Amino acid sequence: MYRDEILPMLDKMLKDGTNYDKILACGFHGYPQDKKLGLSYLDAYGAILRDTKEDPWARVAAAGALAYMNDSKSKSYPSEKYYMDAVKMITEERPLDRFGDVDWAIGGSVAKMCDDAFAAGLVGDIEIFYKAAIKLLNHKHQHPRGDGAKMLRGMPLEDFHRVADKVIHVIEDKDRTYHSYHSPGGPVGGCVSILVKLNIEEGITYALGILNIKSGKGSFKLRAVMDALAAYGGNAKETVEQLKKEDKWKKVPTNRKLKGNWNRMIKAIETDKSPKKMITFKEAKSAGRK
Repeated sequence: MYRDEILPMLDKMLKDGTNYDKILACGFHGYPQDKKLGLSYLDAYGAILRDTKEDPWARVAAAGALAYMNDSKSKSYPSEKYYMDAVKMITEERPLDRFGDVDWAIGGSVAKMCDDAFAAGLVGDIEIFYKAAIKLLNHKHQHPRGDGAKMLRGMPLEDFHRVADKVIHVIEDKDRTYHSYHSPGGPVGGCVSILVKLNIEEGITYALGILNIKSGKGSFKLRAVMDALAAYGGNAKETVEQLKKEDKWKKVPTNRKLKGNWNRMIKAIETDKSPKKMITFKEAKSAGRK
C-alpha cells in the first residue's frame, strides 16, 4: 500500500498540487526512513526551490527536505548542489513578510546543508553569498543571526571587510530592535568564532564578554568562552592565567559539567609552543580586497 497507493498520490501533490499539497508532500518526503527513496526526489525538491513563481513556503519546505538528505556519518551531501539556490532565496525581497519568517526558515536549511561553504567550495556568486549572510545577521531574531554567522565559517581574511562591522554589531548586542534574547552559543558565539578563526586579537576580549550577556545559562557561557580561548592556543595563555585568579573560575576545573572543556582548553594552550601572530581588528578589516 505504501508504494502502490501513497507514493503516487504524493507524487501528484508534489507536481500538480496546491501550495499546501506541495508543502505536505515535501514534509513527507523530506524525512523518510527509506533514505534511498528520499534521494530519488532530490531534483524534484530542487526544481521547486529554484522556481521563483512557487509560493515561498513551498520553496521553504523543499529546502527543508533537501537539507535533511545530507548525512555527515556517511559523508554524503547530495543537497549541496542546491546550496546556492537556497542562499539566493534569502536575498529576495518579500515586503509582506514583515518579521522575516521566510528568511528565518530558509536560513535554517542553509545552515543544515553545509557547515563550511568555503571549505566545501560551495560559494558560487560571492556577492549573493555575502548579501544573504548580512541579511541574516540583520534579522531581529537570534536564530537567523546565528545561521548568518554560521555561513561565514571559514571565510578568508580578504573578505572580512565585507562583514566586519556587522559582526561586531551582533557581538555587542546593543540593538534595541532585537525581539529575542541573545544565546551565547548562537549569534554572539558564532560571530566571536569568526574573529577567533581569523586570529583577530580583539576576539579574546569579545569572547570574555560573553559572560556579561544577561540572558542564557552560566555554564553555556563558560563553555563558549573556553572553546574560544582554546582556539587561540598559546595566544590565550596570559588571559587564562588571569582567569585562574578570579573567583567565578576557581571551581570550573573541578566542575563535573565543565572540567572537560577546561582540560581541553588548557591542553590546547600548553601544547601550542609557537602560536601564530595575531592581527588587530583594524588590520583584518584593511586586509580585504579593494
